[in-house]
Amino acid sequence: METLNYSVRQTKNSEPVSCGGNVLKAAQNVSRKKASLDETGLEYAVCRHGFAQRGVNMFRGEIFGYAHYYLQKFLMVPKNVEFIWYDVICKYWTWLSSRDPFMANDMKPALSILHGKMHQMSCQIGFGGRWTEGAALTSGEETEQVNSYLSRLSNTTKYMLPQHREDTITEFAMDWNKRKVEKLATSLVKRFKKVESELKKMESCEREDSKLIDEWKFELILYSQTEKATEKNEKEKLIDDIAKIRFEVNMRKASISKLAETSKQRSNLRRKNIKDKDKIEKLETDLKALFLGNDASWKEYIEKRENEITLRTEKKQKVEQEMMFMRSKEEKKLLVEEMKRFLDHYRNKLILLKNETSFYKVVKDKGFKISIFTEKELECLRKKTIFFCTQKIGEAVELFRRVINGESLDEYLEDDEETFDGAQNILIESDQSSEDDEI
Repeated sequence: METLNYSVRQTKNSEPVSCGGNVLKAAQNVSRKKASLDETGLEYAVCRHGFAQRGVNMFRGEIFGYAHYYLQKFLMVPKNVEFIWYDVICKYWTWLSSRDPFMANDMKPALSILHGKMHQMSCQIGFGGRWTEGAALTSGEETEQVNSYLSRLSNTTKYMLPQHREDTITEFAMDWNKRKVEKLATSLVKRFKKVESELKKMESCEREDSKLIDEWKFELILYSQTEKATEKNEKEKLIDDIAKIRFEVNMRKASISKLAETSKQRSNLRRKNIKDKDKIEKLETDLKALFLGNDASWKEYIEKRENEITLRTEKKQKVEQEMMFMRSKEEKKLLVEEMKRFLDHYRNKLILLKNETSFYKVVKDKGFKISIFTEKELECLRKKTIFFCTQKIGEAVELFRRVINGESLDEYLEDDEETFDGAQNILIESDQSSEDDEI
């Protein structure tokens, strides 16, 4: 821990790390120690079902070492996790590939869906979750759900001693996981129903020719791989910047009338447009100087680049529709496998619990000392867990049978308050909308 906390450079005036015109504070990888705080934050891993797996205290800001050494190396790789989702994966994976290339080969990177909208197009294509084969409809935003739940602790835990803070956060995380366990079967069923309905809609819509989609996909992937590697002179950089900002302004104008629901949202969009127009004027002044001020041909270069961006964006949207269809089919198949694993898990638990000899052997192997005082409590716990597992298997079998056979589930789901569907709806809508794309 000491090596990790003090080996990263410490600087007060580091240049901001940006992607797609947005500053990525989480990608600074700069050690920052606050004099008033022992810990500067908490970083943890969450699975695709929203279970908090493991957390680590951050003492020097959000540096990449915490995600690498304590979450990826000692948690994800030993458990054979296939994908790592991160909102700044484009910067983190570059850092990881240069420092630990063997681990970079053990897992696949994926950019979380909603955060990915802020990244430039080459990152969205190269790392985007919908472009990653096998990722299904995982959003990569499950950590934000846990964040929203644990954030209510910040006003009290920041005044606690370290050990009390850790105990409080752990208890809240365990309570979150307990509720997730109780509703996991329902969550799987709701996701299955949602995917089935979306697949039916996609199959009924007209789709582009598969060969044309493959050509566009290859073209866009090639663009994402060569965009950052290509060195551009000052003139080309200015033309690119002006064209991209102009495109964003036009997209934002369309969003004001289509997406903004309140006057505050419209005001924020207009304010951003005013700032971007000021940027455009300054960049155009610099570009005119490179064209000796009299040559008006710089406008033709910008118009040409704007047309390229528009055409590339349209192709990307068409390809992403096909990618969404493929990921939905993967999600449906994956959910069926997860339902089987759910039943296998509780069945194996029941087999162990009902065999008293095997149960007490496992307890002893874990270092728990059994005495006349603890034997009764252990027996009560065993019977209680048997009842819980039996109940979960019964509920799950009925739910899974009904959803696979296409029967109604209203009587089972009407009182459920699972929060996942709201997030999933937002993610699906964001994938289908064309106004949110950032360059």
